Amino acid sequence: MEETVKCILNGFHTFATKDIHVKNIVKGYFRALEITYNEKAETFHPHIHAILLVDKRYFNSDDYLQTSQIVQIWRRVCKLDYDPICDIRRTKTPKGKRKEVAEVAKYTLKDTEIFKKGMEMPEMDFVVKYLSQALKGRRLYAFGGLMKEIAKELNCENADGGDLVNIDGETVRADLVKCVIDFNWCFGRANYFRAE
Repeated sequence: MEETVKCILNGFHTFATKDIHVKNIVKGYFRALEITYNEKAETFHPHIHAILLVDKRYFNSDDYLQTSQIVQIWRRVCKLDYDPICDIRRTKTPKGKRKEVAEVAKYTLKDTEIFKKGMEMPEMDFVVKYLSQALKGRRLYAFGGLMKEIAKELNCENADGGDLVNIDGETVRADLVKCVIDFNWCFGRANYFRAE
């Protein structure tokens, strides 16, 4: 999965900032890496959610890219041997489409989708191990172009630095607390280990 995540993140960077068909269209972007887990098949599905900021005239211009064209560009920048699925939607704010934008910008890992209730510890160990390896040193979200400038002005460029412990009104599932307690950092091993 590490290579897949690397491919996706590098591919998106190339897509948004270097591809000759896209770089002059996209004025800014927000991208989030999301990873879902299929418990039955024991497979992970890393993918990108992105908000691309384009000029309002883009949709009626000669530069407009059909979904099929974007699929081919994405295939090329990620060096894929298949046509990837690209779900592209136009959103207009401020009148009523904020939910779609919020959906893209929310969680990159949804604990309720990754760690299902009743998941056995060996499977939880497996999931934590692969997610840790694939996400080590990775930026789960990023801003680019005009959106990066705006995020910097609003001082929200590094939301990861927020307080993730004291969150009013939110609770932590008991089975996840056990998972957190069961994995400890060992400086001698320079790695996490499962506490007994």
